[in-house]
Amino acid sequence: MITTILWKKMYVSITLLLLCLCCSGVAPLELKKKLTKSSDVDSDNCNTTKQCQVINSSMSCHEGDIISTSNLRSLHWGGVNISAAEICNVLQLRSQLHASLNIHDSFWLRGVTDVELLRFLRARHGHVDDALKMIHAHVVWRSSQYGADSDFIKTAFANSPLRHEIFWLGLNKENCPTLVIRTQVHDGIYYDEDPKIFVSFLVTMLEEGKQLYGVGLDKQLCLLLDRGGAIKRNGSRKVEKMDMAVIPNLIELFRHLTSVLLDNYPELLKYAHIAPASWFFSMCYKITSRVMDAKTRARFHMLTERDLASKLHTVIDPTQLPEHLSGSSTIYRSEVDITYEQPVTHRHHCRNGCK
Repeated sequence: MITTILWKKMYVSITLLLLCLCCSGVAPLELKKKLTKSSDVDSDNCNTTKQCQVINSSMSCHEGDIISTSNLRSLHWGGVNISAAEICNVLQLRSQLHASLNIHDSFWLRGVTDVELLRFLRARHGHVDDALKMIHAHVVWRSSQYGADSDFIKTAFANSPLRHEIFWLGLNKENCPTLVIRTQVHDGIYYDEDPKIFVSFLVTMLEEGKQLYGVGLDKQLCLLLDRGGAIKRNGSRKVEKMDMAVIPNLIELFRHLTSVLLDNYPELLKYAHIAPASWFFSMCYKITSRVMDAKTRARFHMLTERDLASKLHTVIDPTQLPEHLSGSSTIYRSEVDITYEQPVTHRHHCRNGCK
């Protein structure tokens, strides 16, 4: 499918906005109010130290089953410490999972951590029953045709041209795993632009981030939306043509993206940098950000070319960035010829060692 520059930017740029919304949640201030009032968070389930002790003593997890390795009292996520009510809810959720699911049927469930349980709980505003339903659906999704544990996800994108467009840059100066999305390198010629396939690749990258950097386990996700550079084929810049047929794909992409990411990867985003932020993207963001509260909007940093040195380079070393972002990387290049060049891969600073 050949798309115009306008539609190409819209396809990937708005995809990122939705990705950010899904991974961050759109009502953190409402969440904060709930967390500061323990009596409002599942008070009918567990809201006293005595009840927590009863739930904890009644658990009978066996080695290799659903395990808890973290100290709940010191647990925190997204800069918010776990509350007393949340400690109770995590214990209750873990107990109910053990009782209601055959944990041996899910590799993910056998190793699910307290942090992951906390993320699902916060995505459902502390309601244990709702979080339990969400996790049940997540377990089913992971083993589905395009789920995170499917053979398709494990094998489909090993050498995909999409890796020119979306890749892990590594850890930034704040020790945050940084995922790069390059809107100008989006191309629909050498791969299937089916929304399910495109979203499946995002799932692949998130799962790789979990393995490489502990994304979702002990680190949040940082995003760099790179709106500069250019794409080439056989040494020539890509020629764009108008094709209104991309609009139905956009609608289907939005629907599938929100469905998959919102339900399966909650509370991941730490912040996102958009560089350079043109009037077009700013307009898209202005419309989209209306559904956010002030705290969520604060995670998005729109950077002009004048902001690169003062703002972007304070977070990401210039040696990791391309020339159009005032960097000096010889791997992450401004112009990409997808016919010849190998995708960018940054495997340094991996969580459990690099392969």
